[in-house]
Order: sequence, then C-alpha cells, then structure tokens
Amino acid sequence: MIVPRDFRYLFPGAIPYDQRHLCQAPEVIVLHKGMLTKLGRGWIERSTANFHPAFANEVFVVFTKADLHPSVAKTDHFEAYLESLKSTDVESERLEPLQVETATSPATVPPPHRLAVYIAEYLALTKTIYGHKIYLDTRDLSLAPHILMDGYWERWITDFFLTVVRPGMRIVEIGANIGWYSLLAAETIGNAGQLVSFEANPRIAEILTRNIIVNWFLDRVRVVNKAVFSTGGKVDFCVYDKYFGGSSLFVQSELDGRSGQDFLYPQFKDEFRMIEVEAVTLDSYFAQGSNVDFIKIDAEGAEPHIFAGACRILRDNKDVQIIMEFAPRLFKRSGYSAEKFCSDILSLGFQAFRITEDSSLVSWDLSDLASCLDHQEIYRQSRAPDVASTERLSRAGPIQTEAQGGPEMTVTLAIRFLNFVLRAGRSKQTES
Repeated sequence: MIVPRDFRYLFPGAIPYDQRHLCQAPEVIVLHKGMLTKLGRGWIERSTANFHPAFANEVFVVFTKADLHPSVAKTDHFEAYLESLKSTDVESERLEPLQVETATSPATVPPPHRLAVYIAEYLALTKTIYGHKIYLDTRDLSLAPHILMDGYWERWITDFFLTVVRPGMRIVEIGANIGWYSLLAAETIGNAGQLVSFEANPRIAEILTRNIIVNWFLDRVRVVNKAVFSTGGKVDFCVYDKYFGGSSLFVQSELDGRSGQDFLYPQFKDEFRMIEVEAVTLDSYFAQGSNVDFIKIDAEGAEPHIFAGACRILRDNKDVQIIMEFAPRLFKRSGYSAEKFCSDILSLGFQAFRITEDSSLVSWDLSDLASCLDHQEIYRQSRAPDVASTERLSRAGPIQTEAQGGPEMTVTLAIRFLNFVLRAGRSKQTES
C-alpha cells in the first residue's frame, strides 16, 4: 500500500510516497489531491493504470486492484481529480525517493515518531491515530503501552465499533477505563447524541474525565464513577497494581484480606487491593422511558450481573445493540455459568455474533460454547445486522458532515474507508 506519510503508521506494511520505490506491486494506492504535482502525472498514470477507483472525496482518491465500487468513477469528486491530473505536468515529479537500499542497507520502513509527554504523578499525554488527546497512567500494563507507542487499542473491535456507532445515538459504556471507546463514540454521535460512561475505579474515572474535557466532549458525555451491577449500594472492587484493565468486582485470592495476589492469571504476577465503591443498576440509574441505542460492556466477569440489573432497559429498548466481552472463566468466578448467561441473552430475543480478528461477524450461539475462548468480543442485536448497510453508512455518514468538520474529518473518513477496503480485499482473495 502506498499512502501519504501521515498514514504510514495506520496500516501494517504501508509505504509513504517518498519510499514508494520499495513497493513494486501495491494492492492499494491512496492519492492526496494536494500532492499530485509533487508525485508527477507520469508516475501516477503508470502506477494506477491497472487499478480501479474505490473511493474519492475532496481530498483523497483511493485506487485498488479489485473493482470494489464501479460507481466511484462517475462521481464529481473523481471527475475533479481527473481534471486536476490533466493540468499536472507529466514530468513534474518532485518527491525525491530515498536512496535505493543495498545489501548493507535493508529495505525497511523506519518506525513513525510518536509524541508523548510525561506530566507528573504517573500521568502521560499523547494523541491517538484518530486525533484525540488522551491521558494515561504510565504504571498500567494493559492499555497504556499500546496507546503510547502505537496510538490505538484493540484495532479489530475498534474498526467494527466505528461501523455501528452513528450520529445522534444514545450510548452507554460500562467499564469505560480511560475512555478509548468513549472518545470515539463522543466524536461520532456529535452534540445531538448522548454518552454515559461508567467507570468504578476512582483514579481511572478521573483520567477518563480529563480525556473528555481536553477533547471538548462535555456537551455530550457524562462520566459516572460507579460500578454497574445487579443491585445498588456499596460493593468491594478489586484494583490491580499493574494490569489496570483487569480490575473487577470479583477476584480469586489465597487471602481473605483486602489485598493479595490473584491466581486466575498468575502469569501477570500482579497484586491487588480492595476498595469500596458505589454500585448502581442500569434500571435504577436511567429513568422510565429512557432511550438507549447502544451499550458497550467490558466488566471483567460482571456482565451477567449487569444484565440482571437492566431488565427494564433491555425490555423497553428492543432495538438496542450491544458489544460486550464474553469470558467464561471470569463468569465462573462471579458465580455465573457461561451456558446460563448465553441462554439468558438468547431468550431476550437477541441474535449474537462473534467479532473476528478482521472485524467481521460470525454467527454465535449455545453450540459454540464448547469451543469458546477465554475471552472473545460478542456483538448482539435484536435482528441480524445488515453488515453491508453499516459499511455503506460508515462511509457515507462522515461525507455529509465533512464540510462542517473540515480537512481533519476528511482524513478520518479516508482512514475508516481504507479499513473497509482492506477487509473487502481479503474477502475477495479468499473467495477466489
């Protein structure tokens, strides 16, 4: 894949323009309309001769080997690109490629430079690949290293998440942590939407609040420093010293005290302490008649208990969509069997799907429990999802708002479309 330099860290194997000589047989070429003169009409025409336009907007044109979207060639944006290309000098190429590698200089792409700033008291600040400023606790071994170094987290879930979250939605996130998904949701729903983010850990909830504030999302996001459970009141909450993402209402320890070592995942060699937090049920928190379009849950085994305290919400919002972690070992230590939880979910009229590593969906039911992994992400809604329509919406939605959002929104749109192109391309290769 040949891309603008700012895109090179978003996709494995992507080559920036000034190193395009390293990519002799690209599958995808992303052209920035403002770079046509520097790239040169001659190189562009040679490189895209056997390619098909798959996407075009005011700033970018995406070419792929597979003819994924024939209608793109007839759009105004693609016609404008052709006009601009005609006015470009054939020999105007001004981007000098790097020196061709020799036997002593291997053909490698240098890692991207990522900016991170240490603030104080284990707090660092960086920026995600989606442009959000994000604070993190540097002691954490779960999310923090990945976001600091790579700029993203759980890419396969993130990609699917962005195809189902839509402007104006009312969303609930349980176990929001520092706000990776909250920030993505807040940007997508816009000021017409509403997001309630629950996080039980006071330290992490404070960082989550910072992240909402620094990205100017207070008009649509409410942070609630409470655990979500089957009943309200005070509950004990386990806080890990290193693996913050594993903090939970349930813990297995050889000790009966309020600190110790958890033996469910001994390889982490992590210790924990117990704190008292306030718990609430979804039914008690949200008033009668509240509309909820989407729920995301990552509660380290408390999911069955959360459902038990959300009977009214689930009954009143029959079209609600849910993404949640399904971890039988964690359910077991919370006193709930995976079989019963799965049966309860299906009895509510939901259809369940497993989110695969390439962000596609696989139908999932009770018969799949025998081969269930320790952790997998499950998507469920009241009817089978039209994946094609959600992909179309994920591409078409931001185009409509791009004029309001400016160039940065256009870049986000192209990034999301490229994710779709890569998945579609793999599917076509598999079929062939």
